[in-house]
Amino acid sequence: MALKKKKTRKAKVAPVDVGLKVAELFEAAELCETTIDELEDDDFDHPDLDKELATLEQCYREVLELEPKNLKALTLLGEFFIERGGADDEALVHLERALVLSPADKRLGKLVRDAKKSLAA
Repeated sequence: MALKKKKTRKAKVAPVDVGLKVAELFEAAELCETTIDELEDDDFDHPDLDKELATLEQCYREVLELEPKNLKALTLLGEFFIERGGADDEALVHLERALVLSPADKRLGKLVRDAKKSLAA
């Protein structure tokens, strides 16, 4: 006689409200940007500056984990790497992805061209 498998019910997990989480991450990023501006104005070598920069980068990356085609996050992360210098290759990855999503964006096209020139130099 074969034993019947007892069905087990999986607990339903409420789906994460992606839009709300993305909005919270952009809000956190704005706060980081404000803090970074203040720290750079006061003391460019402030010990909290690196922490704030890492947090800002993480906010953008988390948005992209939730929404890989988020044009705003791709653009801001690309600009982040350009502004910080020395990471044009990383900037180019994100800016090119953004340009694919918005090919008519002239500003984005210029950022991509500038990043490519910088890499070629």
